[in-house]
Amino acid sequence: MKTVYRRYILTCMASLMAVCMVSACSSDKNGDASNYEKILSNDSIPDVIKSVVKAVYENDSEGFAKVVDYPLQRPYPLKDILNEDEMKAYYPVLVDDSLRNVITDSSPADWQEYGWRGYSLKDGSYLWIGENIYDIGYVSAKEQAMIDSLSLLESNSLPEQIRQGWKPVLTLLSNEDGKVYRIDIKTETREAPVYRLSIYNHASDKPSLGGIPDEMINGYMTVEGSANVVSYIFHGREGNDYIISPDDPSSGSPILTLPDGDEEELQKAYWYELIK
Repeated sequence: MKTVYRRYILTCMASLMAVCMVSACSSDKNGDASNYEKILSNDSIPDVIKSVVKAVYENDSEGFAKVVDYPLQRPYPLKDILNEDEMKAYYPVLVDDSLRNVITDSSPADWQEYGWRGYSLKDGSYLWIGENIYDIGYVSAKEQAMIDSLSLLESNSLPEQIRQGWKPVLTLLSNEDGKVYRIDIKTETREAPVYRLSIYNHASDKPSLGGIPDEMINGYMTVEGSANVVSYIFHGREGNDYIISPDDPSSGSPILTLPDGDEEELQKAYWYELIK
Protein backbone atom coordinates (compact mmCIF):
# COMPACT_ATOMS: atom_id res chain seq x y z
CA MET A 1 0.00 0.00 0.00
CA LYS A 2 2.81 2.41 0.84
CA THR A 3 4.39 1.79 -2.57
CA VAL A 4 1.09 2.43 -4.36
CA TYR A 5 0.53 5.60 -2.30
CA ARG A 6 4.01 6.89 -3.14
CA ARG A 7 3.40 6.26 -6.84
CA TYR A 8 0.08 8.11 -6.59
CA ILE A 9 1.74 11.09 -4.93
CA LEU A 10 4.56 11.16 -7.51
CA THR A 11 2.02 10.96 -10.35
CA CYS A 12 0.06 13.91 -8.89
CA MET A 13 3.24 15.94 -8.44
CA ALA A 14 4.31 15.25 -12.03
CA SER A 15 0.88 16.31 -13.30
CA LEU A 16 1.01 19.49 -11.22
CA MET A 17 4.51 20.34 -12.51
CA ALA A 18 3.33 19.80 -16.09
CA VAL A 19 0.39 22.16 -15.54
CA CYS A 20 2.71 24.77 -14.02
CA MET A 21 5.15 24.48 -16.93
CA VAL A 22 2.34 24.95 -19.45
CA SER A 23 1.10 27.94 -17.48
CA ALA A 24 4.59 29.45 -17.34
CA CYS A 25 5.06 28.98 -21.06
CA SER A 26 1.73 30.62 -21.83
CA SER A 27 2.69 33.67 -19.78
CA ASP A 28 6.34 34.05 -20.74
CA LYS A 29 5.69 37.65 -21.69
CA ASN A 30 5.28 40.12 -18.86
CA GLY A 31 1.79 41.16 -17.95
CA ASP A 32 -1.69 39.72 -17.49
CA ALA A 33 -2.85 38.43 -20.86
CA SER A 34 -6.50 39.04 -19.94
CA ASN A 35 -5.83 42.71 -19.20
CA TYR A 36 -3.76 42.97 -22.37
CA GLU A 37 -6.64 41.60 -24.41
CA LYS A 38 -9.10 43.92 -22.65
CA ILE A 39 -6.98 46.92 -23.64
CA LEU A 40 -6.69 45.84 -27.28
CA SER A 41 -10.40 45.05 -27.61
CA ASN A 42 -11.73 48.14 -25.83
CA ASP A 43 -13.22 50.62 -28.33
CA SER A 44 -12.89 53.53 -25.89
CA ILE A 45 -9.10 53.14 -25.59
CA PRO A 46 -7.22 55.24 -28.21
CA ASP A 47 -5.12 53.36 -30.74
CA VAL A 48 -1.91 55.03 -29.51
CA ILE A 49 -2.40 53.56 -26.03
CA LYS A 50 -2.98 50.15 -27.56
CA SER A 51 0.23 50.56 -29.55
CA VAL A 52 2.17 51.47 -26.40
CA VAL A 53 0.81 48.52 -24.42
CA LYS A 54 1.43 46.14 -27.33
CA ALA A 55 5.01 47.34 -27.83
CA VAL A 56 5.86 46.96 -24.15
CA TYR A 57 4.06 43.61 -23.88
CA GLU A 58 6.11 42.29 -26.80
CA ASN A 59 9.28 44.04 -25.58
CA ASP A 60 9.43 45.77 -28.97
CA SER A 61 11.83 48.70 -28.66
CA GLU A 62 11.32 49.73 -32.28
CA GLY A 63 7.55 49.77 -31.94
CA PHE A 64 7.83 51.74 -28.71
CA ALA A 65 10.17 54.29 -30.31
CA LYS A 66 7.58 54.98 -33.02
CA VAL A 67 4.97 56.19 -30.49
CA VAL A 68 7.15 58.77 -28.70
CA ASP A 69 7.27 62.53 -29.31
CA TYR A 70 10.84 63.84 -29.45
CA PRO A 71 12.79 65.16 -27.76
CA LEU A 72 11.70 63.10 -24.74
CA GLN A 73 12.99 64.77 -21.60
CA ARG A 74 14.87 62.87 -18.96
CA PRO A 75 15.82 64.24 -15.53
CA TYR A 76 19.03 66.25 -15.42
CA PRO A 77 21.88 65.37 -15.65
CA LEU A 78 20.64 62.66 -18.03
CA LYS A 79 20.43 63.69 -21.66
CA ASP A 80 17.11 64.02 -23.46
CA ILE A 81 16.25 61.33 -26.02
CA LEU A 82 16.26 63.06 -29.40
CA ASN A 83 15.00 60.50 -31.94
CA GLU A 84 13.81 56.95 -32.60
CA ASP A 85 17.31 55.49 -32.90
CA GLU A 86 18.29 56.88 -29.51
CA MET A 87 15.06 55.59 -27.99
CA LYS A 88 15.61 52.08 -29.34
CA ALA A 89 19.07 52.01 -27.76
CA TYR A 90 17.84 53.55 -24.49
CA TYR A 91 14.74 51.36 -24.19
CA PRO A 92 16.30 48.69 -21.89
CA VAL A 93 17.45 51.42 -19.51
CA LEU A 94 14.10 53.18 -19.35
CA VAL A 95 11.55 50.36 -19.60
CA ASP A 96 12.57 48.09 -16.75
CA ASP A 97 10.49 45.31 -15.19
CA SER A 98 8.62 47.70 -12.89
CA LEU A 99 7.44 50.00 -15.68
CA ARG A 100 6.80 47.06 -17.99
CA ASN A 101 4.59 45.35 -15.41
CA VAL A 102 2.62 48.52 -14.67
CA ILE A 103 1.88 49.04 -18.36
CA THR A 104 1.14 45.44 -19.33
CA ASP A 105 -0.93 44.72 -16.21
CA SER A 106 -3.00 47.88 -16.69
CA SER A 107 -6.73 47.67 -17.23
CA PRO A 108 -8.81 50.12 -19.32
CA ALA A 109 -9.84 51.87 -16.09
CA ASP A 110 -6.18 52.66 -15.30
CA TRP A 111 -5.96 54.95 -18.34
CA GLN A 112 -7.58 58.26 -17.48
CA GLU A 113 -8.25 61.24 -19.75
CA TYR A 114 -7.32 64.76 -18.59
CA GLY A 115 -8.73 67.05 -21.27
CA TRP A 116 -6.11 68.77 -23.41
CA ARG A 117 -3.33 66.98 -21.50
CA GLY A 118 -4.36 63.66 -23.02
CA TYR A 119 -4.23 60.33 -21.20
CA SER A 120 -2.27 59.28 -18.16
CA LEU A 121 -1.59 55.87 -16.71
CA LYS A 122 -3.02 55.75 -13.19
CA ASP A 123 -1.94 58.86 -11.25
CA GLY A 124 0.26 60.49 -13.89
CA SER A 125 3.55 59.43 -12.33
CA TYR A 126 4.31 56.97 -15.13
CA LEU A 127 3.59 58.54 -18.51
CA TRP A 128 1.43 60.99 -20.45
CA ILE A 129 0.09 60.37 -23.94
CA GLY A 130 -1.35 62.84 -26.44
CA GLU A 131 -0.93 61.92 -30.07
CA ASN A 132 2.12 60.00 -28.80
CA ILE A 133 3.98 59.63 -25.51
CA TYR A 134 5.18 63.13 -24.65
CA ASP A 135 6.26 62.69 -21.03
CA ILE A 136 7.56 59.81 -18.91
CA GLY A 137 7.75 60.79 -15.26
CA TYR A 138 8.92 57.36 -14.21
CA VAL A 139 12.64 56.98 -13.43
CA SER A 140 14.05 53.47 -13.64
CA ALA A 141 16.57 52.06 -11.19
CA LYS A 142 19.27 52.18 -13.88
CA GLU A 143 18.46 55.82 -14.62
CA GLN A 144 18.58 56.71 -10.92
CA ALA A 145 22.01 55.12 -10.63
CA MET A 146 23.18 57.18 -13.63
CA ILE A 147 21.70 60.36 -12.12
CA ASP A 148 23.46 59.74 -8.81
CA SER A 149 26.79 59.04 -10.51
CA LEU A 150 26.67 62.10 -12.79
CA SER A 151 25.46 64.36 -9.97
CA LEU A 152 28.39 63.27 -7.84
CA LEU A 153 30.77 63.94 -10.74
CA GLU A 154 29.36 67.45 -11.12
CA SER A 155 29.46 68.22 -7.40
CA ASN A 156 33.04 67.00 -7.09
CA SER A 157 34.10 69.43 -9.82
CA LEU A 158 33.06 72.41 -7.67
CA PRO A 159 35.17 74.06 -4.96
CA GLU A 160 34.50 72.44 -1.61
CA GLN A 161 33.08 75.61 -0.04
CA ILE A 162 30.19 75.71 -2.52
CA ARG A 163 29.82 71.96 -3.01
CA GLN A 164 28.57 70.64 0.31
CA GLY A 165 24.81 70.33 0.73
CA TRP A 166 23.88 71.11 -2.88
CA LYS A 167 22.69 68.94 -5.76
CA PRO A 168 22.63 69.88 -9.48
CA VAL A 169 19.28 70.67 -11.09
CA LEU A 170 20.02 72.28 -14.45
CA THR A 171 22.74 73.83 -16.59
CA LEU A 172 21.96 76.36 -19.32
CA LEU A 173 24.17 78.13 -21.83
CA SER A 174 23.73 81.57 -23.41
CA ASN A 175 24.05 81.67 -27.17
CA GLU A 176 24.65 85.42 -27.07
CA ASP A 177 27.50 85.97 -24.63
CA GLY A 178 28.62 82.45 -23.64
CA LYS A 179 27.53 82.73 -20.03
CA VAL A 180 26.73 79.56 -18.10
CA TYR A 181 23.76 79.47 -15.74
CA ARG A 182 23.86 76.60 -13.26
CA ILE A 183 21.00 75.78 -10.86
CA ASP A 184 21.47 73.65 -7.74
CA ILE A 185 19.06 72.68 -4.96
CA LYS A 186 19.94 72.71 -1.28
CA THR A 187 19.70 69.18 0.11
CA GLU A 188 20.08 69.94 3.81
CA THR A 189 16.97 71.91 4.77
CA ARG A 190 13.68 71.23 6.51
CA GLU A 191 12.03 74.32 5.11
CA ALA A 192 10.87 75.15 1.58
CA PRO A 193 13.41 74.07 -1.07
CA VAL A 194 16.17 76.61 -1.67
CA TYR A 195 17.67 76.93 -5.14
CA ARG A 196 20.95 78.58 -6.07
CA LEU A 197 21.84 80.23 -9.35
CA SER A 198 25.53 80.30 -10.23
CA ILE A 199 26.57 82.53 -13.15
CA TYR A 200 29.85 81.98 -15.01
CA ASN A 201 30.73 84.68 -17.50
CA HIS A 202 32.58 82.54 -20.06
CA ALA A 203 31.73 78.93 -20.86
CA SER A 204 34.95 78.60 -22.89
CA ASP A 205 37.07 79.37 -19.83
CA LYS A 206 37.16 75.87 -18.33
CA PRO A 207 39.40 76.77 -15.37
CA SER A 208 36.86 79.37 -14.22
CA LEU A 209 34.09 76.76 -14.33
CA GLY A 210 35.99 74.84 -11.68
CA GLY A 211 36.28 77.90 -9.46
CA ILE A 212 33.97 80.28 -7.65
CA PRO A 213 31.18 81.61 -9.93
CA ASP A 214 31.12 85.27 -10.93
CA GLU A 215 27.75 85.59 -9.20
CA MET A 216 25.68 83.39 -6.87
CA ILE A 217 22.04 84.07 -5.98
CA ASN A 218 19.54 82.09 -3.93
CA GLY A 219 15.91 81.71 -4.96
CA TYR A 220 12.91 79.45 -5.23
CA MET A 221 10.79 77.49 -7.71
CA THR A 222 7.19 78.13 -8.76
CA VAL A 223 4.75 75.87 -10.62
CA GLU A 224 1.83 77.52 -12.40
CA GLY A 225 -1.25 76.52 -14.38
CA SER A 226 -2.70 73.21 -15.44
CA ALA A 227 0.40 72.66 -17.58
CA ASN A 228 2.59 72.83 -14.44
CA VAL A 229 4.92 75.42 -15.94
CA VAL A 230 8.08 75.62 -13.81
CA SER A 231 9.99 78.85 -13.18
CA TYR A 232 13.00 79.56 -10.98
CA ILE A 233 13.12 83.03 -9.46
CA PHE A 234 16.35 84.47 -8.02
CA HIS A 235 16.60 87.82 -6.28
CA GLY A 236 19.64 89.59 -7.67
CA ARG A 237 21.46 92.69 -6.56
CA GLU A 238 19.31 95.68 -5.57
CA GLY A 239 16.19 93.53 -5.61
CA ASN A 240 16.31 92.73 -9.31
CA ASP A 241 15.23 89.28 -10.32
CA TYR A 242 16.59 86.67 -12.67
CA ILE A 243 13.78 84.37 -13.84
CA ILE A 244 14.53 81.11 -15.63
CA SER A 245 11.76 79.11 -17.33
CA PRO A 246 13.35 75.79 -18.41
CA ASP A 247 10.47 74.88 -20.76
CA ASP A 248 8.79 78.08 -21.87
CA PRO A 249 5.37 77.13 -23.33
CA SER A 250 5.54 79.70 -26.14
CA SER A 251 9.07 78.99 -27.37
CA GLY A 252 9.65 75.42 -26.24
CA SER A 253 13.13 76.50 -25.15
CA PRO A 254 14.62 77.70 -21.85
CA ILE A 255 14.02 81.44 -21.38
CA LEU A 256 15.98 83.76 -19.12
CA THR A 257 14.37 87.02 -18.02
CA LEU A 258 17.13 89.43 -17.00
CA PRO A 259 16.84 92.06 -14.25
CA ASP A 260 16.26 94.80 -16.86
CA GLY A 261 13.27 92.87 -18.25
CA ASP A 262 14.97 91.66 -21.43
CA GLU A 263 14.45 88.02 -22.37
CA GLU A 264 17.05 85.69 -23.78
CA GLU A 265 16.64 82.20 -25.19
CA LEU A 266 19.10 79.73 -23.69
CA GLN A 267 20.07 76.20 -24.62
CA LYS A 268 20.32 73.13 -22.46
CA ALA A 269 23.84 72.16 -21.52
CA TYR A 270 25.53 69.47 -19.46
CA TRP A 271 28.06 70.53 -16.85
CA TYR A 272 30.17 67.42 -17.14
CA GLU A 273 30.63 68.13 -20.85
CA LEU A 274 31.53 71.79 -20.33
CA ILE A 275 34.32 70.93 -17.90
CA LYS A 276 35.91 68.14 -19.99
